[in-house]
Amino acid sequence: MEQFHHGNDVPPLAENTDKECVKMMHNTLSVIMFMMVASLLPGSSFAQEPTPRVTLTVRETAGIRRFGYPVTMTTTLPVALLADVGHARLIQLPKGNAVPSQMTVTSRHADGSIENLEIDVIQSPGPLETMQFQLETGSEVTAVSAQSGLEMSETDEFYQVSAYRIPKDLRSLVQQVNYRRDYLRGNGLRVAAVEGNVTHDPAEARSIVWTVEKRGPLQVRLRCRGVYPATNSLDELPFELVLEFVSSKSWIGITHRIPKTSGRRIRLETIADFELQGQLLWDLDTGYWLYGVLESGDSLTFSRTARDWQCELTSHSGTSVYAKSLPENRVARGWGHFQEAHTDGNVVAFGLAESDHHDSLAITMTSNGTLTATSVPRIGEASIQQRIFFHFVPVPLQHTARTSPPSMMLHLEQDKSK
Repeated sequence: MEQFHHGNDVPPLAENTDKECVKMMHNTLSVIMFMMVASLLPGSSFAQEPTPRVTLTVRETAGIRRFGYPVTMTTTLPVALLADVGHARLIQLPKGNAVPSQMTVTSRHADGSIENLEIDVIQSPGPLETMQFQLETGSEVTAVSAQSGLEMSETDEFYQVSAYRIPKDLRSLVQQVNYRRDYLRGNGLRVAAVEGNVTHDPAEARSIVWTVEKRGPLQVRLRCRGVYPATNSLDELPFELVLEFVSSKSWIGITHRIPKTSGRRIRLETIADFELQGQLLWDLDTGYWLYGVLESGDSLTFSRTARDWQCELTSHSGTSVYAKSLPENRVARGWGHFQEAHTDGNVVAFGLAESDHHDSLAITMTSNGTLTATSVPRIGEASIQQRIFFHFVPVPLQHTARTSPPSMMLHLEQDKSK
């Protein structure tokens, strides 16, 4: 199955400053950012610089080459330094060349100047390479924006983000994914919150409010807030959905969050109806290669707790244990691949992000191409969320589309000690 893992790149993507925002993807790199505060302080030897600069550093730490990976850098600017991102540009050192970027203001100071800024770029660092950038600001500075990437449009009924169609009424979370072929069918990609025998469906939600937090071209981030209505036995339940897209990779990140559980026992589910037919191949990360084939009528369920994991195969002859963890090997991180067996068939990589707040997780794959991911939080969690990522592998495989599931699902840490 190794030919289906398309490299093991992990994108250098720093966590967002917005505490509510999803920390996008990826754990084996680290993005280290710091401001050269001395150059901005009154009275310093640099205080008269005509163009104030903030220095940002990105380091590749996994020891492998990256190809067109998204990087999000965050910084906090002093009061009155920058009022408009049109007067800021990113320069890569030491050459001093301008880097096309996407800049998003996430907060402003009381005087209206920019306080917190997210800077999105696409980079291809070499193994263990350290890249340094300077954010230049000033009235004489002109932004260098990315000219191509994600294409976003909007109607009253849906958002279209390049290959992805997102209905605003939430009858499905993602209705269509088309990279010169369809990757979803039926009900597409949807989520649910399950409480006892009650299923809270976003399609039945009220007070739905969409916010476009990033419009591309390098990254798009959509946020939806709503309320699951009350039932005869249960009070209403506010929820939040975040969808994230990057221009250089054919993946989507989805977060389903219940910000206040009020002690209620709720499990979160993501269900995807993939355009997959015939014999279906699967593999899972369990510390070693675990893989197999689903014939017509078969299904596979992988379940994991903090103590162990187990894989069960259901066929016409019944259900049996396919594999289980050894006491000394409990590694199983909830990611894998699901694909058609024939040449040039559809391939989908998936990753259900780990969380210390989960009591257990489960992934079920069926021979008709449906994948269901379930996260069960620990009892007593004040807020809960499920984070899941899907990579729709284009055919023929593009050079910069190579990735493995961990490159989507594990976030990076920002060094705040500088």
